[in-house]
Amino acid sequence: MRVVICEDARAVDEYAGRLMIELIRKQPQARIGFATGNTPLGLYAYLIQAYRNQVVRFKDIEAFNLDEYVGLARDHPQSFASFMQRELFSQIDIPASHIHALDGASPDPDRACQAYEKVLQKQPLDMQILGIGMDGHIGYNEPGSPLDGPCHVVELEEQSIESSLDYGFQSTADVPRQGMTMGVGTIMQAKCLLMMAKGEKKAPLVKRMLEGEVSENFPASVIQRHPNVIVVLDRFAASELKGEGK
Repeated sequence: MRVVICEDARAVDEYAGRLMIELIRKQPQARIGFATGNTPLGLYAYLIQAYRNQVVRFKDIEAFNLDEYVGLARDHPQSFASFMQRELFSQIDIPASHIHALDGASPDPDRACQAYEKVLQKQPLDMQILGIGMDGHIGYNEPGSPLDGPCHVVELEEQSIESSLDYGFQSTADVPRQGMTMGVGTIMQAKCLLMMAKGEKKAPLVKRMLEGEVSENFPASVIQRHPNVIVVLDRFAASELKGEGK
């Protein structure tokens, strides 16, 4: 595991962006898993600017969304598919046919998860971008999720429902109660995990993720078992790690 501590959030985005650009230059057809949420927004802005400056092209990569809400179609403004389209994909040269996502509008969510798992199993992802949820989840793998599980439907915890207000829902009553996600086992099959965390509120979570026991009760801790993990933190998120201090 490589842990990189940057001065601030912008430096985290730039470091992660350079890693992704390096991968795409070496492997123009790289298969990359993309996460939603506030944490990677700066990274995506960095990639968009790099594309506009002709530093990198995305026309041959394959993109895979990490998770989705059950019951929301891709074009729903609060869907994660719409989030990724709005924040990144519509502003780079990736073909629509190269963008893969869980089908939140499927009448059979379990079958939709099984179909997505089959697509992912054809070839491992070259990189999966991750953030850590406030209850230690990765993707929508809530506490208690099996550490070897495939894509699946999950009942969302209250913390995840409240965090969903960041996606434009008017109230928690409007947030779907179920999600669909790559399983922890699916995530762990990626060749490289790129974990990002920013801000002091993430500090205790980062400490538990990197220094605590590996447990289903804190799914993000499983990254300790992956052979190729890059954890990029700002100094605030790293402040509780051994040897760091505030």
